[in-house]
Parts: sequence; structure tokens; C-alpha cells
Amino acid sequence: MYFVFGDRDGSTQASSIIGCGKRQGGGYLDEIAPDGYYLVDTSNLHVNTKRKVRDANELGARSARNAEQRKRRENKMNCAHLENSLHEAREEVRMNKCAAERRATEYQPLRSFAIKIHSLFERLRGCITAPGMPGLAYSICSLSLSLSSSSKKDEGDEFHQCIKVQ
Repeated sequence: MYFVFGDRDGSTQASSIIGCGKRQGGGYLDEIAPDGYYLVDTSNLHVNTKRKVRDANELGARSARNAEQRKRRENKMNCAHLENSLHEAREEVRMNKCAAERRATEYQPLRSFAIKIHSLFERLRGCITAPGMPGLAYSICSLSLSLSSSSKKDEGDEFHQCIKVQ
């Protein structure tokens, strides 16, 4: 939209300046705006304002989309981290279970061996304390004394306890 200005002499002239401009020559506007500047086209201001509003709306929508995408990426990363932590915890549990099972399998034979040895020593003690066996009892007692004076203390303690004759 262009404004058409008339000169004092009655002639008209179309201005092609968009925005604010300065008109050449004298006219009715010289009396209103003595410096020569006037508003040429108000529709351009309206179009520019609409464009700025549209650009601001697009920027806001784009920012909202970017924030939503960033939120989704962060959620995915958190899920991946949690899945990784869960996998590591499961792996640790599996390793601990394997170690416990291995220790249990190692413990069972040792326990059964200790029970067997203990029962054998109980039988031996029963035989030694039976009447009519003074020679065997004397030899076992001397073995017990020799074990108690041994250089390795832990080696003969259990044996000494088991064969101790009262």
C-alpha cells in the first residue's frame, strides 16, 4: 500500500519508498513534518509485526520440541543406565551364587571327612579305655605326650584332645 502525496501545485506523485522515507520537493507534508520524514507504508509494519510474531511462535514451538526431545534422550539414557546397573547387579549375584555353591561343594567333603575322623577317634578312645588293654593305652598316651611337645602346636592339639586318657 502506497500513499499518494499531492504537491501544492495540485500534481500528484507516488512514493515507492517502503518504511520511512524522505520526500523530495515541497508538498502538504512539509507543513506537517518539516524535517521531511513521514510514514510511507503502514501495511509493511503490520506484515513485519505478523512475521515477527509468527517467527517467535515458531521459535517457541521449536524450543518446546527440542526440550521434549532432550527430555526423551535423557529418559532413554537413564533407562539405559538403569538397565546396565541391573545387568551388573545380576552378574554380581550370579558370581556370588557360583562362589557360594563352590564353597558349599568344598565344605561338604571336608565336613564329612571331619565327622569320619572324629568318629574314628571316638572309637579309638573307646577301645583304649576298655579293660584289659594296658599296653595299647600306654603307647597311645606316650604318643599323645609326644604330640603335645611337638614344635607345631596346631598339628597335634586335636589329636591330643581326642586320645587323652583319663
